[in-house]
Amino acid sequence: MPARSGLAGIWEKVIGDIHELVRSGCYEAVNAFMSLLTVSFLRDRASTMLSGSIILDAGAGPGYTAIHVCRNTSVRRIVLLDPVPSMLSSAVRLVKLYCRGINVEAVAGVFEYLPLADNSVDGVISTFAFRDAVDHRVALNEFYRILRRGGKLVILDIYRPEDPITNFSVKLYFRLSSSLAAVLLGCIGKLRNYASFINTIERMMTPAELLRELKIRFENASFKTLYPGVGLWTAIK
Repeated sequence: MPARSGLAGIWEKVIGDIHELVRSGCYEAVNAFMSLLTVSFLRDRASTMLSGSIILDAGAGPGYTAIHVCRNTSVRRIVLLDPVPSMLSSAVRLVKLYCRGINVEAVAGVFEYLPLADNSVDGVISTFAFRDAVDHRVALNEFYRILRRGGKLVILDIYRPEDPITNFSVKLYFRLSSSLAAVLLGCIGKLRNYASFINTIERMMTPAELLRELKIRFENASFKTLYPGVGLWTAIK
C-alpha cells in the first residue's frame, strides 16, 4: 500500500496562511525573491505546454498563472479553481484585465472534489499548488476524470528530493530565503505564516513517486528538474 501524501490534518492551516500572505501583499514578492526572480518565467514555461480551448487553472491563487495561459495558448475559456472565495474574486478581476475576450470562470473548490463534468476540459495546469492538495492521489484521479481524451496535465511545483542531502539543502534554502525575504520586503510580521511552507515540501511526493502515479493513470508522463527542488511534470490522458 503506497504511503499517504498530502496535507490531510494541516490543510486548513496551510490554506489560511497562504490566504493571509496574499491578503498582505507579501505572497508574490516573497515568492519572487525565493525563486531568484524566476517564478514568472517558470509559470510562463509551464503554460506553453498546454493547448486547447478550455483550461483549468487548479489552485489559481491570485491569478498569475492564468495570465500566462491566456498569453501562450488559444484558450477561449479558463476556469480558475481555488478554495478561498476572496482570493478567487481578486484573481477574476486580474485575469479579466489581462485576458480580454476570454471567458473567465471562478470555481470555489478543492482538487479532490472538482465541481466539473467528466471529460470537460482540454488542459489542467497547477503551478506551485499541487503540493497543497489534501490527498495527491485523489487529486490526480480528479484531474484525469475531467480531462478529455488527449488532454494534457501540467504540474509545476516544489518537490521533496529523494536524496537526503539534497532534501536537507532544499528545505534549508527555502527556510532561510523566506526569512530573509520577509525581513527585506517588510513582511516580517508574516514570517510565521511561512512555517507552513516547509510542511508542504515534507508532505509532497518525490519526483519518482509522482511520476509513477502519473504513469498509472496517464500516457506519455514525464518529469524534468528545472532547479534543485523545483520540477515540471506533464502527462496526457
